[in-house]
Amino acid sequence: MTVVAAILISVLSSSSQDLPRFLLVNNTGHVMTSLSAKAHGTSQPWQEINFPTIADGDSSDVTMFRAACNYDFRVGYENGSSVTYVQGTDVCQDHHLLFLYSTLHSSR
Repeated sequence: MTVVAAILISVLSSSSQDLPRFLLVNNTGHVMTSLSAKAHGTSQPWQEINFPTIADGDSSDVTMFRAACNYDFRVGYENGSSVTYVQGTDVCQDHHLLFLYSTLHSSR
C-alpha cells in the first residue's frame, strides 16, 4: 500500500520571546496520532508534542516546547506507520510547511 502524506503547517505567531505556534492541517488521508520534534542535527531524544488525534482534513493549533526555531519532525499515524523529516524546518521563518510522505516543502 502506498501512503501519500501531506500536512500543511501555517505559522500563527512567533517571536524570539514566545514559543513558536502554528496551525497543523492534516491532509494525509490518514489519522494522525502523534507528532514529535527535536532540534535539527542533534542526537537529542524526540520530544512528543501534545495535540489531539487529528482526522484527515482536520486541524489543530500546535505550540512548540521551546523557543528554538529549527526542528526535525516525526509524524505517527493510526495505522502504525510513521514518517520522519530530518532536513530541518524553521518554524519561525517558514509561514507554510507542506509535509509529503518523503519530503517537506516550505514557503514564506
